[in-house]
Amino acid sequence: MKFTALLKKELRICLPWQLLCILVFGLFGTLLIKGTMLNQKHYLERGYQENHPYYNYVPHTPIYETGPLILMVALALGIVLGIVQFFLPELFSKWAFTIHRSINPQAIIWSKFAAAGVTFFASMGLLWTLLYYYAAMPGRFYLPVFFRTYLEGWIYILAGLIVYWGTALSAISTTHIYTTRLLGMAIATGTIFFMIFQTSITGAITVAAVGAIILIVQIFHTFLAREF
Repeated sequence: MKFTALLKKELRICLPWQLLCILVFGLFGTLLIKGTMLNQKHYLERGYQENHPYYNYVPHTPIYETGPLILMVALALGIVLGIVQFFLPELFSKWAFTIHRSINPQAIIWSKFAAAGVTFFASMGLLWTLLYYYAAMPGRFYLPVFFRTYLEGWIYILAGLIVYWGTALSAISTTHIYTTRLLGMAIATGTIFFMIFQTSITGAITVAAVGAIILIVQIFHTFLAREF
């Protein structure tokens, strides 16, 4: 029951950012897909008039432009959630009140992680799934929309979680900013860099898993070892 109460509290903290993410990602994602559909119509007409195939004008998949949007929104959401869940309690000295209640310290961390996971899934995962299946419906685009593109979108969403854990680790670290305080962000940045430049989905997931394990283990070690 205590964990449920913690989770509800963290979900309330994340809710405004979840709604903002839904608004931004939903709006711009829809505009990008609609814009691509209009461009397709233009290219089809141009290709018909000049007797050139449509693929001569469009060198990539129809929803290619959504990739950078997903990545930017996911990274921004990860940083913001890391700040509001971990840095603000540190800034306003609220950890002592929370940690000295009759609550398992590990439950505090897991409740924050669970709330962040729900926020990412509800605000980005579901919306990305809806946008993908809308674009993949037969007749929407002349060129096929591949399932790999959908998986790549989830890789970008996963990058947001990686930067969330990196922000959390840096927020609860007791070291100075000019020493190892930003180690969490550095690990997250390196992980995301190697994730994005993997040539296979499996490779990207493997890199993400390694980076996530390192960050999560360090978060628990730092949180449980420090004195509030």
